[in-house]
Amino acid sequence: MRTKQSLFLALLLALSPRAALAGGPDAASLALGGGGLAASRGLASAWQNPAHLALADGPSWSVGMIGAQATIGNDAFGLADYRDYNGQFLDDEAKSDILNAIGPGGVSLHARGTGALPGIQFGSIALFSTTSIVSRATVSRAWAELALEGVEMYDPVHFGATSGELDAWTELGIALGYGLGPLSIGASVKWLHGHFHAQGEATGDLNPTLEDGVIEAVGTSGTLLTTTAEGGQGYGIDLGLAFNLGSTTFSAAASNLFASIEWDTNPRLSGFRYEDQLDFSEEPEKPEEVDEPIDPFIAALPPVWRLGIARPLASRLLFVAALTRIGDDSDIGGGLELRPFSWLPLRIGSGFSSLDGARYTTGFGLSPGPIALDFGVGHRGGLFDDASGIDLALSFALNP
Repeated sequence: MRTKQSLFLALLLALSPRAALAGGPDAASLALGGGGLAASRGLASAWQNPAHLALADGPSWSVGMIGAQATIGNDAFGLADYRDYNGQFLDDEAKSDILNAIGPGGVSLHARGTGALPGIQFGSIALFSTTSIVSRATVSRAWAELALEGVEMYDPVHFGATSGELDAWTELGIALGYGLGPLSIGASVKWLHGHFHAQGEATGDLNPTLEDGVIEAVGTSGTLLTTTAEGGQGYGIDLGLAFNLGSTTFSAAASNLFASIEWDTNPRLSGFRYEDQLDFSEEPEKPEEVDEPIDPFIAALPPVWRLGIARPLASRLLFVAALTRIGDDSDIGGGLELRPFSWLPLRIGSGFSSLDGARYTTGFGLSPGPIALDFGVGHRGGLFDDASGIDLALSFALNP
């Protein structure tokens, strides 16, 4: 049982919303609480807001050498919980604390990693390429109770649905911005190449039959089914709008409009179904294995809607903020960038997500000459040991 409990806790903290990211990594925006939409310029504009490619204060050219960003987290447990419980004997009080941290809907876990491959921006045109891996899982409270406490066989038990999904794909795109005085508009057209898709769900039920308070039989049923595919193709469109009012930039972007991938390479349904009336006098039935090809299917990427503002507060101090909406998830973030030297931006920010609560971020940049290096880090749900998730980003580019 101790091994089961350790594995269960490791799963909660190691697995992992659709992160509030669109397209590619942006270390500067992450360090600013995720609110750097309106401050993006150069190649990063291609996936943040293509309208920024036509803004007058953007670079005449930029080359993105490499970039990466990762997010991992959950909505129930912090790093301190993992340190306190992992590998330890769990008494009744510890089990109760763990179950109290899990809401009625279970615990949500999420992770996303995205990387930018070399790309180039020249004037108001940009060519870009990014690769993303996204996972999301929900573990029902009943499964957590089973792992920690077992079950009382005298009452029916419904384990609820535990579900998860994993997607990996690459985007190759061209972005164009067009200026209309202080107003600019832009669009990106993307070819989507799907690498892998998996979506699964597990359910289970126990229904005991009692006679004079004695269990005579137990009805059991359950399913574990996963839909997978090993490749696919699709297209997507991003649109953007930006407006400069004096030194203030207002930005609006809609990413992944009409974006979908047709998964047509080896799509399959696999897993098992199980149903039996166990009366303890016979061997239990073996699960019915499922492994069959299915028709190709289309999966849409969720649209990402964003509004942002960037406003200088002083000659070397910039304020940014942004609001993001992805499906049912909302996110707001903002921050400050201070430049004690023109080549050393220092950044700090915070934000709040409906998915995993508050976050706190910081980072810096280095831009000696044409080289630009940016780094960002963030804690989700709390700081340090109270953090239930972490963000990391790094990017390297060349600018004039």
